[in-house]
Amino acid sequence: MRFIARSTCVLTICWSLLNAARAGGQTPSGPASAASPAPLTATVRRAVVGTLAEQLTRHYVDADTGAMIAKHVRDRLTGGAYDTIVSPGRFAEALTVDLRSVNGDRHLNVTYSPGNPGQRPGPEGIRMFGPPTRGPGGPGGPGPNGPAAIAARRTNFSLGRVDILPGNVGYIPNFNPFPSNKGSGDPAGAKALLARAGFSNGLPVKLLYSTSDPAPRVAQSLQSSLNAGGFKVTLVPSTQSDFYGKYLTQPSTAKRGVWDIAGPGWIPDWFGNNGRSTIQPLFTQPGVGSNDFGGYDNPQANKLIDQALTAKTAAQASKLWAQANSFLAKDVANVPVNIQKWTLFHSTRLQGCTFFFFTLSCDPTNVWIQ
Repeated sequence: MRFIARSTCVLTICWSLLNAARAGGQTPSGPASAASPAPLTATVRRAVVGTLAEQLTRHYVDADTGAMIAKHVRDRLTGGAYDTIVSPGRFAEALTVDLRSVNGDRHLNVTYSPGNPGQRPGPEGIRMFGPPTRGPGGPGGPGPNGPAAIAARRTNFSLGRVDILPGNVGYIPNFNPFPSNKGSGDPAGAKALLARAGFSNGLPVKLLYSTSDPAPRVAQSLQSSLNAGGFKVTLVPSTQSDFYGKYLTQPSTAKRGVWDIAGPGWIPDWFGNNGRSTIQPLFTQPGVGSNDFGGYDNPQANKLIDQALTAKTAAQASKLWAQANSFLAKDVANVPVNIQKWTLFHSTRLQGCTFFFFTLSCDPTNVWIQ
Protein backbone atom coordinates (compact mmCIF):
# COMPACT_ATOMS: atom_id res chain seq x y z
CA MET A 1 0.00 0.00 0.00
CA ARG A 2 1.41 3.35 -0.92
CA PHE A 3 0.54 6.99 -0.49
CA ILE A 4 2.65 9.98 -1.43
CA ALA A 5 4.39 11.41 1.62
CA ARG A 6 8.11 11.30 1.21
CA SER A 7 10.85 13.48 2.69
CA THR A 8 12.95 15.42 0.22
CA CYS A 9 16.67 15.64 -0.38
CA VAL A 10 18.52 16.50 -3.57
CA LEU A 11 21.34 13.99 -3.28
CA THR A 12 21.49 10.23 -3.30
CA ILE A 13 24.84 8.59 -2.65
CA CYS A 14 25.40 5.22 -4.24
CA TRP A 15 29.08 4.30 -3.94
CA SER A 16 30.13 1.12 -5.64
CA LEU A 17 32.21 -0.95 -3.27
CA LEU A 18 33.48 -2.84 -6.30
CA ASN A 19 35.14 0.32 -7.58
CA ALA A 20 36.49 1.06 -4.11
CA ALA A 21 37.96 -2.43 -3.91
CA ARG A 22 39.70 -1.92 -7.23
CA ALA A 23 41.08 1.39 -5.98
CA GLY A 24 42.38 -0.42 -2.93
CA GLY A 25 44.17 -3.03 -4.99
CA GLN A 26 41.59 -5.84 -5.02
CA THR A 27 40.99 -6.31 -8.70
CA PRO A 28 38.40 -8.93 -9.69
CA SER A 29 39.92 -11.56 -11.93
CA GLY A 30 36.78 -12.66 -13.79
CA PRO A 31 33.15 -13.66 -13.51
CA ALA A 32 33.80 -15.83 -10.47
CA SER A 33 35.00 -12.79 -8.56
CA ALA A 34 31.57 -11.19 -8.73
CA ALA A 35 30.05 -14.29 -7.16
CA SER A 36 32.82 -14.61 -4.53
CA PRO A 37 34.31 -11.16 -3.90
CA ALA A 38 37.64 -10.91 -2.16
CA PRO A 39 37.42 -10.13 1.58
CA LEU A 40 37.57 -6.42 2.38
CA THR A 41 40.74 -5.04 3.87
CA ALA A 42 41.17 -2.16 6.29
CA THR A 43 42.59 -0.11 3.42
CA VAL A 44 39.45 -0.56 1.33
CA ARG A 45 37.15 0.22 4.25
CA ARG A 46 39.05 3.44 4.94
CA ALA A 47 38.93 4.39 1.25
CA VAL A 48 35.16 3.85 1.03
CA VAL A 49 34.38 5.76 4.23
CA GLY A 50 36.76 8.53 3.23
CA THR A 51 35.09 8.94 -0.16
CA LEU A 52 31.59 8.86 1.34
CA ALA A 53 32.51 11.48 3.92
CA GLU A 54 34.14 13.72 1.31
CA GLN A 55 31.16 13.59 -1.07
CA LEU A 56 28.66 14.17 1.76
CA THR A 57 30.58 17.26 2.81
CA ARG A 58 30.76 18.58 -0.76
CA HIS A 59 27.34 17.67 -2.16
CA TYR A 60 24.74 17.16 0.58
CA VAL A 61 21.77 19.54 0.32
CA ASP A 62 22.46 21.01 3.79
CA ALA A 63 26.17 21.56 4.39
CA ASP A 64 26.00 21.35 8.20
CA THR A 65 23.99 18.14 8.13
CA GLY A 66 26.28 16.65 5.50
CA ALA A 67 29.29 17.39 7.70
CA MET A 68 27.49 15.83 10.67
CA ILE A 69 26.75 12.60 8.75
CA ALA A 70 30.32 12.51 7.42
CA LYS A 71 31.72 12.86 10.94
CA HIS A 72 29.44 10.09 12.19
CA VAL A 73 30.67 7.49 9.66
CA ARG A 74 34.29 8.55 10.21
CA ASP A 75 33.84 8.18 13.97
CA ARG A 76 32.29 4.74 13.45
CA LEU A 77 35.30 3.71 11.35
CA THR A 78 37.78 5.05 13.91
CA GLY A 79 35.86 3.36 16.72
CA GLY A 80 36.27 -0.05 15.06
CA ALA A 81 32.60 -0.55 14.13
CA TYR A 82 33.57 -2.04 10.75
CA ASP A 83 36.77 -3.86 11.69
CA THR A 84 35.27 -7.35 11.62
CA ILE A 85 33.28 -6.87 8.38
CA VAL A 86 34.94 -8.58 5.42
CA SER A 87 31.87 -9.01 3.20
CA PRO A 88 31.26 -6.12 0.74
CA GLY A 89 27.50 -6.65 0.99
CA ARG A 90 27.48 -6.56 4.79
CA PHE A 91 29.73 -3.48 4.75
CA ALA A 92 27.29 -1.73 2.40
CA GLU A 93 24.38 -2.58 4.72
CA ALA A 94 26.22 -1.31 7.79
CA LEU A 95 27.18 1.95 6.07
CA THR A 96 23.61 2.50 4.88
CA VAL A 97 22.24 2.09 8.41
CA ASP A 98 24.85 4.49 9.82
CA LEU A 99 24.32 7.10 7.09
CA ARG A 100 20.57 7.15 7.70
CA SER A 101 20.80 7.09 11.49
CA VAL A 102 21.77 10.75 11.83
CA ASN A 103 18.73 12.44 10.29
CA GLY A 104 16.64 9.59 8.87
CA ASP A 105 17.44 10.47 5.24
CA ARG A 106 16.63 7.21 3.46
CA HIS A 107 17.86 8.59 0.12
CA LEU A 108 21.37 7.84 1.36
CA ASN A 109 22.32 4.38 0.21
CA VAL A 110 25.46 2.29 -0.16
CA THR A 111 25.19 -0.68 -2.48
CA TYR A 112 27.44 -3.55 -3.50
CA SER A 113 26.06 -4.97 -6.75
CA PRO A 114 28.80 -5.35 -9.38
CA GLY A 115 26.49 -7.18 -11.78
CA ASN A 116 23.60 -4.70 -11.66
CA PRO A 117 23.92 -1.92 -14.27
CA GLY A 118 21.26 0.14 -12.52
CA GLN A 119 23.41 0.48 -9.43
CA ARG A 120 26.61 1.73 -11.01
CA PRO A 121 27.63 5.14 -9.68
CA GLY A 122 27.96 8.33 -11.64
CA PRO A 123 30.82 10.83 -11.47
CA GLU A 124 32.81 10.73 -8.22
CA GLY A 125 30.69 7.86 -6.92
CA ILE A 126 27.58 10.04 -6.78
CA ARG A 127 24.36 9.11 -8.55
CA MET A 128 22.24 12.19 -9.17
CA PHE A 129 18.75 11.17 -10.25
CA GLY A 130 17.13 12.77 -13.28
CA PRO A 131 18.09 12.93 -16.94
CA PRO A 132 20.30 15.94 -17.77
CA THR A 133 18.32 18.46 -19.81
CA ARG A 134 18.67 22.18 -20.47
CA GLY A 135 16.48 24.96 -21.77
CA PRO A 136 17.36 27.17 -24.76
CA GLY A 137 20.80 28.67 -24.41
CA GLY A 138 22.04 25.96 -22.07
CA PRO A 139 24.49 23.16 -22.84
CA GLY A 140 23.10 20.60 -25.22
CA GLY A 141 20.29 22.75 -26.57
CA PRO A 142 16.59 22.50 -25.68
CA GLY A 143 16.02 19.41 -23.55
CA PRO A 144 12.28 19.06 -24.35
CA ASN A 145 13.15 18.37 -28.02
CA GLY A 146 15.92 15.85 -27.44
CA PRO A 147 15.72 12.32 -28.94
CA ALA A 148 14.87 10.68 -25.60
CA ALA A 149 12.07 13.14 -24.89
CA ILE A 150 10.62 12.71 -28.39
CA ALA A 151 10.67 8.90 -28.11
CA ALA A 152 9.00 9.06 -24.70
CA ARG A 153 6.26 11.40 -25.95
CA ARG A 154 5.44 9.08 -28.84
CA THR A 155 4.33 6.43 -26.34
CA ASN A 156 2.76 8.94 -23.95
CA PHE A 157 5.30 7.75 -21.42
CA SER A 158 3.72 4.26 -21.56
CA LEU A 159 0.35 5.57 -20.34
CA GLY A 160 -1.55 4.88 -23.57
CA ARG A 161 -3.94 7.63 -24.65
CA VAL A 162 -3.51 10.84 -22.65
CA ASP A 163 -5.29 14.05 -23.69
CA ILE A 164 -3.99 17.51 -22.83
CA LEU A 165 -6.99 19.77 -22.28
CA PRO A 166 -7.01 23.60 -22.41
CA GLY A 167 -4.94 24.98 -19.55
CA ASN A 168 -2.47 22.09 -19.82
CA VAL A 169 -4.75 19.76 -17.87
CA GLY A 170 -3.96 16.07 -18.33
CA TYR A 171 -6.82 13.68 -18.95
CA ILE A 172 -6.84 9.88 -19.20
CA PRO A 173 -10.20 8.70 -20.61
CA ASN A 174 -12.26 6.44 -18.35
CA PHE A 175 -9.54 6.36 -15.71
CA ASN A 176 -10.82 4.80 -12.50
CA PRO A 177 -8.26 3.48 -10.01
CA PHE A 178 -10.98 1.90 -7.83
CA PRO A 179 -13.64 0.48 -10.17
CA SER A 180 -15.16 -2.07 -7.77
CA ASN A 181 -18.71 -1.13 -6.73
CA LYS A 182 -18.14 2.57 -7.49
CA GLY A 183 -15.22 2.69 -5.10
CA SER A 184 -17.04 1.00 -2.22
CA GLY A 185 -15.42 -2.40 -2.68
CA ASP A 186 -17.09 -5.61 -1.49
CA PRO A 187 -16.97 -5.92 2.34
CA ALA A 188 -19.22 -8.97 2.36
CA GLY A 189 -17.03 -10.72 -0.19
CA ALA A 190 -13.93 -9.89 1.84
CA LYS A 191 -15.48 -11.40 4.97
CA ALA A 192 -16.42 -14.52 3.05
CA LEU A 193 -12.85 -14.95 1.80
CA LEU A 194 -11.50 -14.53 5.33
CA ALA A 195 -13.96 -17.13 6.61
CA ARG A 196 -12.86 -19.60 3.93
CA ALA A 197 -9.26 -19.00 5.03
CA GLY A 198 -10.19 -19.88 8.64
CA PHE A 199 -10.72 -16.38 10.05
CA SER A 200 -14.47 -16.30 10.47
CA ASN A 201 -14.06 -14.14 13.61
CA GLY A 202 -11.86 -11.62 11.85
CA LEU A 203 -8.13 -11.29 11.22
CA PRO A 204 -6.05 -9.03 13.53
CA VAL A 205 -3.71 -6.72 11.59
CA LYS A 206 -1.22 -4.09 12.78
CA LEU A 207 -1.12 -1.06 10.49
CA LEU A 208 2.08 0.98 10.82
CA TYR A 209 1.77 4.65 9.87
CA SER A 210 3.74 7.89 10.08
CA THR A 211 2.45 10.67 12.34
CA SER A 212 3.27 13.26 9.65
CA ASP A 213 0.28 14.60 7.72
CA PRO A 214 -1.53 13.25 5.71
CA ALA A 215 -0.53 9.77 6.93
CA PRO A 216 -2.76 9.70 10.05
CA ARG A 217 -5.86 10.50 7.96
CA VAL A 218 -4.94 7.86 5.40
CA ALA A 219 -4.36 5.30 8.18
CA GLN A 220 -7.75 6.00 9.74
CA SER A 221 -9.44 5.61 6.36
CA LEU A 222 -7.65 2.30 5.78
CA GLN A 223 -8.58 1.10 9.24
CA SER A 224 -12.25 1.87 8.64
CA SER A 225 -12.31 0.18 5.24
CA LEU A 226 -10.43 -2.94 6.36
CA ASN A 227 -12.55 -3.32 9.51
CA ALA A 228 -15.65 -3.28 7.32
CA GLY A 229 -14.16 -6.20 5.38
CA GLY A 230 -13.64 -8.36 8.47
CA PHE A 231 -10.18 -7.31 9.62
CA LYS A 232 -9.41 -6.06 13.12
CA VAL A 233 -6.94 -3.25 12.51
CA THR A 234 -4.74 -1.83 15.25
CA LEU A 235 -2.94 1.41 14.37
CA VAL A 236 0.78 1.58 15.18
CA PRO A 237 2.03 5.21 15.11
CA SER A 238 5.62 6.13 14.33
CA THR A 239 7.60 9.29 13.66
CA GLN A 240 8.41 9.93 10.01
CA SER A 241 12.11 9.13 10.46
CA ASP A 242 11.46 5.90 12.39
CA PHE A 243 8.72 4.87 9.94
CA TYR A 244 11.32 4.36 7.22
CA GLY A 245 14.65 4.10 9.05
CA LYS A 246 13.59 1.91 11.99
CA TYR A 247 10.76 -0.15 10.52
CA LEU A 248 10.27 -0.34 6.74
CA THR A 249 13.96 -0.73 5.88
CA GLN A 250 14.51 -3.23 8.70
CA PRO A 251 12.60 -6.44 7.77
CA SER A 252 13.28 -7.98 11.19
CA THR A 253 10.73 -5.64 12.83
CA ALA A 254 7.89 -7.07 10.73
CA LYS A 255 9.08 -10.62 11.37
CA ARG A 256 8.90 -9.91 15.13
CA GLY A 257 5.26 -8.89 14.73
CA VAL A 258 5.74 -5.17 15.38
CA TRP A 259 3.70 -4.37 12.26
CA ASP A 260 1.95 -6.23 9.44
CA ILE A 261 1.05 -3.66 6.78
CA ALA A 262 2.06 -0.07 6.11
CA GLY A 263 1.45 2.77 3.67
CA PRO A 264 4.78 4.22 2.50
CA GLY A 265 4.84 6.88 -0.18
CA TRP A 266 6.94 7.27 -3.31
CA ILE A 267 7.42 9.99 -5.90
CA PRO A 268 9.40 9.43 -9.13
CA ASP A 269 12.67 11.36 -9.29
CA TRP A 270 11.72 12.53 -12.79
CA PHE A 271 8.82 12.03 -15.16
CA GLY A 272 8.84 10.01 -18.36
CA ASN A 273 11.13 7.01 -18.68
CA ASN A 274 11.58 6.72 -14.91
CA GLY A 275 11.42 2.99 -14.15
CA ARG A 276 14.95 3.24 -12.76
CA SER A 277 13.68 5.53 -9.98
CA THR A 278 10.34 3.79 -9.31
CA ILE A 279 10.03 0.15 -10.33
CA GLN A 280 13.65 -0.87 -9.71
CA PRO A 281 14.05 0.42 -6.12
CA LEU A 282 10.56 -0.61 -5.02
CA PHE A 283 10.50 -4.17 -6.34
CA THR A 284 14.07 -5.50 -6.44
CA GLN A 285 16.83 -6.41 -3.99
CA PRO A 286 14.86 -6.79 -0.72
CA GLY A 287 16.77 -6.72 2.55
CA VAL A 288 18.15 -4.41 5.20
CA GLY A 289 18.21 -0.81 4.02
CA SER A 290 16.28 -1.59 0.83
CA ASN A 291 13.38 0.47 -0.50
CA ASP A 292 11.71 -2.81 -1.49
CA PHE A 293 9.61 -2.39 1.64
CA GLY A 294 7.39 -5.42 1.02
CA GLY A 295 10.29 -7.80 0.38
CA TYR A 296 9.05 -8.44 -3.16
CA ASP A 297 11.28 -10.64 -5.33
CA ASN A 298 10.13 -12.29 -8.55
CA PRO A 299 12.48 -13.75 -11.21
CA GLN A 300 10.21 -12.76 -14.11
CA ALA A 301 9.90 -9.19 -12.86
CA ASN A 302 13.66 -9.03 -12.28
CA LYS A 303 14.29 -10.19 -15.86
CA LEU A 304 12.04 -7.48 -17.34
CA ILE A 305 13.66 -4.82 -15.14
CA ASP A 306 17.18 -5.91 -16.11
CA GLN A 307 16.21 -5.77 -19.80
CA ALA A 308 14.77 -2.28 -19.37
CA LEU A 309 17.91 -1.08 -17.58
CA THR A 310 20.15 -2.31 -20.40
CA ALA A 311 17.91 -1.29 -23.33
CA LYS A 312 19.82 0.52 -26.09
CA THR A 313 17.11 3.10 -26.87
CA ALA A 314 14.57 5.10 -24.87
CA ALA A 315 11.74 3.56 -26.92
CA GLN A 316 12.87 0.01 -26.08
CA ALA A 317 13.26 0.92 -22.41
CA SER A 318 9.81 2.52 -22.33
CA LYS A 319 8.18 -0.63 -23.73
CA LEU A 320 10.02 -2.90 -21.28
CA TRP A 321 9.19 -0.70 -18.27
CA ALA A 322 5.53 -0.85 -19.34
CA GLN A 323 5.72 -4.66 -19.45
CA ALA A 324 7.35 -4.76 -16.01
CA ASN A 325 4.73 -2.37 -14.63
CA SER A 326 1.90 -4.49 -16.06
CA PHE A 327 3.39 -7.69 -14.61
CA LEU A 328 3.78 -6.12 -11.15
CA ALA A 329 0.20 -4.86 -11.20
CA LYS A 330 -1.15 -8.31 -12.11
CA ASP A 331 1.03 -9.91 -9.43
CA VAL A 332 -0.33 -7.38 -6.89
CA ALA A 333 3.16 -6.43 -5.78
CA ASN A 334 1.60 -3.50 -3.96
CA VAL A 335 -1.77 -1.83 -3.57
CA PRO A 336 -1.99 1.90 -4.44
CA VAL A 337 -4.47 3.59 -2.11
CA ASN A 338 -3.85 7.33 -2.31
CA ILE A 339 -2.59 9.84 -4.87
CA GLN A 340 -1.73 13.45 -4.03
CA LYS A 341 -1.82 16.24 -6.59
CA TRP A 342 -0.05 19.60 -6.68
CA THR A 343 -1.05 22.67 -8.67
CA LEU A 344 1.74 24.92 -9.96
CA PHE A 345 1.11 28.58 -10.74
CA HIS A 346 3.61 30.55 -12.79
CA SER A 347 3.84 33.48 -15.18
CA THR A 348 3.17 32.94 -18.87
CA ARG A 349 6.71 34.22 -19.45
CA LEU A 350 8.14 31.19 -17.65
CA GLN A 351 8.96 28.41 -20.10
CA GLY A 352 10.08 24.80 -19.62
CA CYS A 353 8.28 24.23 -16.32
CA THR A 354 8.69 20.53 -15.55
CA PHE A 355 7.45 19.31 -12.19
CA PHE A 356 10.31 18.65 -9.78
CA PHE A 357 9.30 16.63 -6.73
CA PHE A 358 12.24 17.70 -4.54
CA THR A 359 10.82 21.24 -4.38
CA LEU A 360 7.21 20.46 -5.44
CA SER A 361 7.68 23.17 -8.06
CA CYS A 362 9.25 23.70 -11.50
CA ASP A 363 12.64 22.07 -12.05
CA PRO A 364 14.95 25.12 -11.70
CA THR A 365 17.51 23.62 -14.12
CA ASN A 366 15.03 23.54 -17.03
CA VAL A 367 13.22 26.89 -16.89
CA TRP A 368 13.84 30.11 -18.76
CA ILE A 369 12.10 33.48 -19.19
CA GLN A 370 10.64 34.30 -22.58
